[in-house]
Amino acid sequence: YHTTPPGGDSADSGWQWQGRWGYFTGTPIASNLFLTAKHIGGTVGDPFLFQDVPYPAVASYPDAETDLVVWQVCGSFPTVAPLYDGPGEVGCDCVLLGRGSIRGAEVTCTNEAGPILKGWLWGSPDGRLRWGKNTITEIVDSQNGIGKLLVAAFDQDGLPDEACLAGGDSGSGLFIRNGDRWQLAGINYAVDGPFSYSSSGPAFHGALFDRGGLYQWAADNTWEWMDCSPAPKPSAIYATQVASRLVWLQAVIAA
Repeated sequence: YHTTPPGGDSADSGWQWQGRWGYFTGTPIASNLFLTAKHIGGTVGDPFLFQDVPYPAVASYPDAETDLVVWQVCGSFPTVAPLYDGPGEVGCDCVLLGRGSIRGAEVTCTNEAGPILKGWLWGSPDGRLRWGKNTITEIVDSQNGIGKLLVAAFDQDGLPDEACLAGGDSGSGLFIRNGDRWQLAGINYAVDGPFSYSSSGPAFHGALFDRGGLYQWAADNTWEWMDCSPAPKPSAIYATQVASRLVWLQAVIAA
């Protein structure tokens, strides 16, 4: 939705630190290093395009405990994002960025009152950088090479610029204001889903502010029914927590 840099109280909140890495995005964190998601791939020699300047990748430093990876480039970035070192993230508003898809068709469920809007399908990808806002609700420790994740729900009554993530947003930055400056607090990792209208599929991906009345693919590889309770059941986004890996990141930067 928002395809130009944010202004007002969200000015300089991370847009200026996003570079293109293949189809995806990365964030400079040192003069010749950028941080992104490991699962989006990339190889030595690929260009990292930052402020219209290509910086060839010369080495990578994957984190064994999370989905983070630091890439080293040939050249020196004109500006880098500070890493979040403030108090706990839970309850903090954040700015999300990414190159995911546009909003797609409506997702609805029908009851005796007729069709009820639940959210939207992922639309077509167009590679444009976008931003939105959300609020960190909790931190979960997934372990098993995934580590700690910041969680934010796509609430129906959320912030005016409430945002979810879609395919293509992986690797982009999540920023939190700490005092008078914005800091990189997370790297986009995953979302809830996929979803289905029935227990046998087919599956679809979407940004849903209420999953009630739908099925969601569960960890045990079955479809889990989301009951239609009075309270909405928003889908959530997940970003790898930067603060929990500060020691590792600082060691890579120092080296």
